[in-house]
Amino acid sequence: MLILPRASQEQISALRAAGRSFIALRGTVRIQAPGLFIDRNDLKPASSERSGTTRSPFSDRASLIARTLFRGGREQVWTLSELAEKAGVALATASYVTRELELWQIIVTERVGRKRHIRLRSRRALLSRWTRAYDWRDNTILPVDATMPSIVRFLTSLTPSLGSTRWAATLHAGASLLELQCGVKRLHVYVDVPAESDLEELAYRNSWRPNPDGALVLMVPYYRESLWRHTSTVRGVEVVSPLQLILDLWHHEKGGREYAGELIKRRWLTADQHDSTLTA
Repeated sequence: MLILPRASQEQISALRAAGRSFIALRGTVRIQAPGLFIDRNDLKPASSERSGTTRSPFSDRASLIARTLFRGGREQVWTLSELAEKAGVALATASYVTRELELWQIIVTERVGRKRHIRLRSRRALLSRWTRAYDWRDNTILPVDATMPSIVRFLTSLTPSLGSTRWAATLHAGASLLELQCGVKRLHVYVDVPAESDLEELAYRNSWRPNPDGALVLMVPYYRESLWRHTSTVRGVEVVSPLQLILDLWHHEKGGREYAGELIKRRWLTADQHDSTLTA
């Protein structure tokens, strides 16, 4: 029995074809034994959140604190209640997350009277820790065949293709729209649906045939809530926030670290130019 914390769709397809039993923590299970056969794609992904508490500062809802700190930068000073309100999380969640970030020396805290003042040390320090906890392959992924003579034209046509379903471009497609010089051979698009089976239904309705090497990659986001914060429209296409784009690019094997570093330099090098905690 294989336990797969970060299996890609290609790996899952290969294991299925080989008749192997496995549990993928992203929500897919295949178990084959005498008198027993289970094959499910629609299970709820394993979560680190239980009973309203958060184990990781970089889980979905908890990451709203990190996203808020990142946007504020080094100069922004917060009280705990201000940070929780801005992030839209409970005070208890903000308290837990900031304690963890302080232990990792990502934030600086100072007691001023009865209040605790909180400030980010640097965006790079935050990214250094976050990219150890998250990989773009943590998302539920379905590659499909799609004809796209023009990348931008294809992306702008996705809204009528997907109907009322919310979506946003990421990885190389998002980077190219932000005018980074990167070759785009596959389009990765987040789609706001509950499970992989819903992706398959979308693909079927649009005559997109599942193919491990397909040019269009549909993804159910690991960050089901926080990913949709601070998206923007670029050239008529919805794109994830620059922070999410950096997080997604970081571990991508096709030059992702390089493009993430370029985006960091363009957006935030001046603010963090004296910080050397992270080499992009």
